[in-house]
Amino acid sequence: MREHLVVPADLGAGMADRIRSSRRLIIIGAALLAAAAVALALGVIPPVRSDTFPEAAPGSAATAFLVQAAIAVLAAIALAFVAASAVGRPRSSIAILHVIGALVFLLGIVLVGPALTFWVHGPALHGAILFMFLSAAAEFTTTGLVIAPTRSRAACLGRAGISGSSSR
Repeated sequence: MREHLVVPADLGAGMADRIRSSRRLIIIGAALLAAAAVALALGVIPPVRSDTFPEAAPGSAATAFLVQAAIAVLAAIALAFVAASAVGRPRSSIAILHVIGALVFLLGIVLVGPALTFWVHGPALHGAILFMFLSAAAEFTTTGLVIAPTRSRAACLGRAGISGSSSR
């Protein structure tokens, strides 16, 4: 038995066009995530490594930002794969985009906390703080770009009566 998605004839090009236009937003989100990772790697990690504030832990902070950048790159790659395969599997794409959107939103929140904390470490980290806020803004924007198209896709699937049930 092979399961497949039953697509009504009246759905046709309308949904495919919506998915294609949503694909652009997803790719823009992936590019923003990649830019955020580069900003962390080049604009945040070097100044944090040289932090001389009395209670600073530059080694562990730099490692944490490196992990954050790596997760952003992996999420960007995942978004690129979802964008490439979204037309064939709309329901699974919506679920994957929700998970990635939630992860990216959490990444942005995790950046805002240290940015506020590093403000008291002196002017040497003010540039890094700017990059942290810019990276967090890119991650929040990516969340919006990734989640917003899923609402229109889910509505389109619902109107068309598409279900995940199998048929022969």
